[in-house]
Amino acid sequence: MTNAIEFKNVQKAFGENTVISGMDMNVQQGERFVLVGSSGSGKTTSLKMINRLELPTGGEVLVNGKPAKEYPLQELRWMMGYVLQQIALFPNMTVTQNITLIPEMKGTPKSQLQEMADSLLEQVGLDPVKYRGRYPRELSGGEQQRIGILRAISSDPPIVLMDEPFSALDPISRASLQDLVLDLHQKLNNTIVFVTHDMDEALKIGDRIGIMSDGQLLQAASPQEIAQHPVNDFVRDFFRGSVSKNIYDTPVSKILFTDQSIQELPNDAVEDVATLSEDAVLRDLFKVLSAKNYVEITDHTGYKKGYLNRQRVLNYLSQNEDQGE
Repeated sequence: MTNAIEFKNVQKAFGENTVISGMDMNVQQGERFVLVGSSGSGKTTSLKMINRLELPTGGEVLVNGKPAKEYPLQELRWMMGYVLQQIALFPNMTVTQNITLIPEMKGTPKSQLQEMADSLLEQVGLDPVKYRGRYPRELSGGEQQRIGILRAISSDPPIVLMDEPFSALDPISRASLQDLVLDLHQKLNNTIVFVTHDMDEALKIGDRIGIMSDGQLLQAASPQEIAQHPVNDFVRDFFRGSVSKNIYDTPVSKILFTDQSIQELPNDAVEDVATLSEDAVLRDLFKVLSAKNYVEITDHTGYKKGYLNRQRVLNYLSQNEDQGE
């Protein structure tokens, strides 16, 4: 598969302070790649070097096989949508004007802009009649961030960069917008680079996850590979440490990824299976396992990700017994 983004021995320093030291990374076209790490690990700086908000002090960033520095700056940034934690809607513009800003700048006829905005609003569950003429101050935080996402994808960019976009939102809004990102990706098949400090969010969003610490990319792999084959103790502890202080709030997807066994549903178990979303937590799983022996874990589209039973849960708890309340 072709790389949409590639880092070759990229370094970044601010004066005497080295933030990124010799980073190699690739993001494939159509992939959802998540950079995760604690504050100060270098993940946001790495993201900003993709669209040249920051320039490397060494090495090279390539976009679609071409050095990013060789693109005219406007052309490079028009290839990329950008969503920030700080919702950066223009306060004096309506919802429609915010959404269609880039398409209008790129020459989309004005007669098409309203139809475009209405179609996008419908895709994220906002009634165009109700929302198109509103101003940002008239929207909730979750609604503002939906508009921010629409503005980022309105010109159908092949790459979307997202920097901690949901960290300031309440858990319900956050889960809803995570699902929205997955839905839109399924429709658009764009390349997403998503930055977060939350491993649980990374597990839900990412096809692959890159774990950073002190300016270095320690491991970039699928969630299953990181869970089962962490490259070092830091990665292993970071993965395990993302479990809630109360282990019963652990997402069931994490149990599924961590267990190295491959669980096939027995042929005679059709009547003994319940279904649970990957967003559910361990306490929810216990309730279901009190009535059924097998639980099928699905993503928000209904895709089957695997099965859990009592033995697999007990295995997980025995390996993580020091993380209870």
